[in-house]
Amino acid sequence: MKALAVLVKMLSPSYQSMVRECKTAHEAWETLKNFFSKRNLHNRVQFRKQLHEFSMESGANLMKHMLNFDELCLKLSAAGDNVSEDEKMAILLGSLPSEYDAMVRIIETQSVTTLLDAKEMLRREFETLQKREQKETAFKATAQRGGRGGYHGRGRGRSRGGNRWNGGRRGNFPGKCFECGQNGHKQLDCPVKKTRDEGDEFVFSATCEKATRGCWTVAPAAT
Repeated sequence: MKALAVLVKMLSPSYQSMVRECKTAHEAWETLKNFFSKRNLHNRVQFRKQLHEFSMESGANLMKHMLNFDELCLKLSAAGDNVSEDEKMAILLGSLPSEYDAMVRIIETQSVTTLLDAKEMLRREFETLQKREQKETAFKATAQRGGRGGYHGRGRGRSRGGNRWNGGRRGNFPGKCFECGQNGHKQLDCPVKKTRDEGDEFVFSATCEKATRGCWTVAPAAT
């Protein structure tokens, strides 16, 4: 009875009610043992289900994914269900999205023997994918800024070919114009040059017309 009293005293109130009807410490111990065995079985079933449904979404953080995987394996081990290294590796590799397919094939063909080595290879692949994504983002941002640039000076708005200038964005030429010094168009397409050329043509035409009138005026006098 003394042993039973000591055992009951060590239990929390929620578990004391379970052994209230027990007459000996052995009976109380068996009651608690059966209860926790059933509870552990339930936990193992649930943890196993979570482990086999474990997956990572595309673009998610691989490091967090592997930490969650390790935590789930520890819970299974604490519940009395130890997962082998080979099974852990198979489940982890099978949980990854398509962007890791190339690295998974490398791990499989190289016959990587330890889970730690596989995790290290996956970590390096994750860093490579992160750097590639950062470069692509920076390139897109640069391209968008370049597309918004260009010459916005005054002009007649249309070239002699009938194309609208729209601020010098013709073809989004990346270099600098030798005529006006602005970015976004070539010298051949420069609106400043075309405005000046059209003005020169107008002056030349007016001069020729004036000269022609003078010739017709002088001709009768000579006759």
